[in-house]
Amino acid sequence: FQQLQLQQQEKESNLKKLLPQAEMFEQLSNKLQQFMENKSRLLASGNQPDQDIAHFSQQIQELTLAMEDQKENLDTLEHLVTTLGSCGFALDLSQHQDKIQNLKKDFTELQKTVQEREKDASTCQEQLDEFRKLIRTFQKWLKETEGNVPPAKTFVSAKELEKQIEHLKDLISDWESKGALLGEINAKGTALESLIMDITAPDSQAKTGSILPPVGSSVGSVNGYHTCKDLTEIQCDMFDVNSKYEKLWEVLRERQESLQTVFSRME
Repeated sequence: FQQLQLQQQEKESNLKKLLPQAEMFEQLSNKLQQFMENKSRLLASGNQPDQDIAHFSQQIQELTLAMEDQKENLDTLEHLVTTLGSCGFALDLSQHQDKIQNLKKDFTELQKTVQEREKDASTCQEQLDEFRKLIRTFQKWLKETEGNVPPAKTFVSAKELEKQIEHLKDLISDWESKGALLGEINAKGTALESLIMDITAPDSQAKTGSILPPVGSSVGSVNGYHTCKDLTEIQCDMFDVNSKYEKLWEVLRERQESLQTVFSRME
């Protein structure tokens, strides 16, 4: 009887030592579960209105770091279950093991989603930088060409006027050649709009088959999507270069006709 009593006391002593670990398991598992639920909702909500891709990328990077911290908690939970099982702490052990498996599964899925979003955001930022570079190049050409258009009123010799007319022909030829670059800008801009909406829109929204707003329209919400301010920038830039390109054509044609008329009178 005394031996049984000692065994019972030893068992109770072991249980008292293991109870804090069992409590830690519950606390950590609940904390991890809450973390994953909160972050899954955050990802599902998409980007916040009036924020840009850089902000979205920063959010994903911060989430990646937080995932690394939570991975340590997951490892600790696995260790606790192993410890509780090896010490004969069978109370809800099977339930704890199932909980660990479910947590690992959810964690892996969340980790995969975060990695995909991080890759998408990086690709989007690269394309956005490339688009901005094209826009700057085109705007610089527009400004230089506008400054090179001969004046409407001219008091020069016929020979000098003929040179100006030839110069205008070169400007018109250059204008026509820039159509390909403008087409590339429009194509990249439209593709970039679709990409931004795809990776920043809430998961509850259908992310395919959306109709993009016309170039230059205001963007705050597109078909119910939360949009980011990069979309507004893209559309404003596309509207700017397209409208100035067409306006430049009108100026070049009008100036060519005007100078040609003056030249004809001199002959």
